[in-house]
Amino acid sequence: MRSFLVDSNVFVEALKGNADAQILLSKLFHSNCRVFINDVVFSEVFYHYLRIRVGSYWRAKKKPELVKSAVQEFEDVVLPLLAIPDFLEVNYDVVTIAVRLSSEYGLLSNGALMLPTAEYYGVEALVSLDSDFLDACKREGISLISSPNELEG
Repeated sequence: MRSFLVDSNVFVEALKGNADAQILLSKLFHSNCRVFINDVVFSEVFYHYLRIRVGSYWRAKKKPELVKSAVQEFEDVVLPLLAIPDFLEVNYDVVTIAVRLSSEYGLLSNGALMLPTAEYYGVEALVSLDSDFLDACKREGISLISSPNELEG
């Protein structure tokens, strides 16, 4: 059975109305494949949703009622979507691999945690709209899926 780790940018872009991201998620969630996220993905999707709904960090700090309302919307709309994939834990082994990959490929911290999560748990493909993963995935032996058409193969 094929397995996929979905990056936060796919969820964020789907929430913004990106049709390719929406199709990617729909195809994954309606397949017989194993679909995963990690805690980094949850955190980034939650953060970006609040930024979209509330605005800047300082606006959110000064308007707790806006934050409460946005969190309720998140719980009603987005959280069920994030409950479909299984969670993979970012542990110390994943973190140490991430530091190596960040140094080797120039990946930033949260992005650097995606590829080693896939490697550590034996997930065959990373689903991401981030082209920063092209070289790293290829050299690390993890398939990169960036469009709905690539899921067919």
